Amino acid sequence: MRVAASLIAALLALAATACSSTNSSSSKSPPAASSRSDGKTMPNVTAKNLQVAEDAIKTAGGDPDKVKVAGGGKLGIVVKSNWQVCSQSPAAGEALPASPQLIVARNCPTTSPTSSAPASSTAASGGSGTPTALTAKTSKDLATLLKVGDGCDPPVKAFVTKYAGQDIEFDGSVSAQRPHADPADTRHDYLIGTGDKGANSAIGPNFKFENVSVKDLHLTGSNTPESPKLGDKLHIVAEVDSYNDEQCILFLIPVSTAIR
Repeated sequence: MRVAASLIAALLALAATACSSTNSSSSKSPPAASSRSDGKTMPNVTAKNLQVAEDAIKTAGGDPDKVKVAGGGKLGIVVKSNWQVCSQSPAAGEALPASPQLIVARNCPTTSPTSSAPASSTAASGGSGTPTALTAKTSKDLATLLKVGDGCDPPVKAFVTKYAGQDIEFDGSVSAQRPHADPADTRHDYLIGTGDKGANSAIGPNFKFENVSVKDLHLTGSNTPESPKLGDKLHIVAEVDSYNDEQCILFLIPVSTAIR
């Protein structure tokens, strides 16, 4: 009888010990998952030229070949040092992603070295992301350009050299329109004259939207037509692209176009 009682007591003690051990282990928190962070941060490259900006990103541990660059104009970016970073995403000091985004222009008149607007903040409705457009009131150079007597005048080429990649804003009218390739083509070439006289425009450069669809024009307003036609009065925001010396044509990339 004593043996049986001793055996029962031993079994109870063993069960109590096992239970205590189980409770103790279950009360411990599971080890926290290790948060993986390489510690790389985005440098401040706003207002720097593109080459310097990409070098800074490389120094910070990024891959300059994966940097997404917008705003390089129709001909693209040939010499990186000729282009200035107007905004960056992410902002300086934030985690450096695999593909940071930079928006560039020939000049960034409204950009300060500390600004770092996200790449999603784009101009009007076109999405180029370039700074506020120049107008005749804010830019003497543009005011002069809009009043030249001939599209071949030297100020036209000088303006494009200085402001390629920059948005401009002005009132104009369609002075010529034709399909880009053939009559059935849905892409068009538009010549734009300064002011309201359409084909009779006598001053200003020979502005041109080349090989664009109606969608590319980013038409705004409530009375937008299926396609602008000869003589239509427009309010234009566009990016300065390039200049053709032989034809004396100033090519623009549409940002937004409103029928006036």
